[in-house]
Amino acid sequence: MRQLRTARLFRVNVTGGVRLRLIILLGLLVQVALAAGQASCASGGSDAGGSSGDGGDDSTVVEGGPSDGGKKDSAPIVDASVSKACADNATSYCNQLFMCSPYLLSVEYGDVPTCQMQLGGAYCTDIVTAKGSGWTGGGLEACVAARQALTCQQFLYLKPARAACRPTGTLPMGACRYDTQCGTGYCSIPAGSACGNCVLRQSTGGVCATLSDCDSNLVCSGNRCVVPAPPGGMCDPMTMPCENGMQCISGKCAVGGMANATCDADSGIGCDPNLGVYCSVGTCSAIMVGMINTTCGGSPPAVCYGDGTCSGGMCVPPIQDGQSCDGGVNCMTPSTCNSGTCGLFLASQCH
Repeated sequence: MRQLRTARLFRVNVTGGVRLRLIILLGLLVQVALAAGQASCASGGSDAGGSSGDGGDDSTVVEGGPSDGGKKDSAPIVDASVSKACADNATSYCNQLFMCSPYLLSVEYGDVPTCQMQLGGAYCTDIVTAKGSGWTGGGLEACVAARQALTCQQFLYLKPARAACRPTGTLPMGACRYDTQCGTGYCSIPAGSACGNCVLRQSTGGVCATLSDCDSNLVCSGNRCVVPAPPGGMCDPMTMPCENGMQCISGKCAVGGMANATCDADSGIGCDPNLGVYCSVGTCSAIMVGMINTTCGGSPPAVCYGDGTCSGGMCVPPIQDGQSCDGGVNCMTPSTCNSGTCGLFLASQCH
């Protein structure tokens, strides 16, 4: 039986702007047209290769990645300012995610303490201390402060992130794991890979595969980077898309609705899936969150709590680091499945 994957937060960056890898994969559940809802980024699917081709953004320091079965380079020496900044970042980010979308927090991490544990420590340290990284302890603290000033709409969708949250690195070209290693500010990672290359983002008219390929506030539409219609502006899903986080509702760009808001019953557009709702018979209705070992899928749709996977109609827990995997069941974020083992893929493994 085909397994249902819940949202993957590979790109909830150390800086804010929960990139649309958070879009819920409800296509296996119901016909709700979430893809048409201006979801400009790819959803993060398989664990098999780490990132799914949307760049190496590390602005919240939440980048997914597999291990090499336990063989890692020597751990970097981390000063106290970096350790404190990573702890402060995880605390702030997870609390803000809970405030802005309790739904996303519950499906990806379960609760705030688990979120803080998974996003701090080794994962954050790897991003900040990666070869060529533009991060410093002080820089990360400045990003935390900038992110705390964001509205929830900005926290979830802002593109580009605040300047304090997108430092550039020193790598001119070549292999990379995170955006902030690159002098260009962008590590382009092919789908199914854990490592990418430092490249320039595309300007208006440039070829793109994902939202992250496009510079500034540009969006990817029809494989081209285009200037989006502003909030309240006239739009068309095919020819004049809205800016990131907006939906084309009745021909105008607007924020997707919360629970009990009206929506288009035919197209399914009008609800914000990152707030845990989908369009059902013209009304934004709740996506249910099932606990581990409870039922999932079906209609109304139910996804799994705490990064669980819906397999055979039941929620199964994520696989812990060091345990075997085959890509069919989630590893615990931000780890992924590589060479049959769940673990954290380090920047030093990209050559």
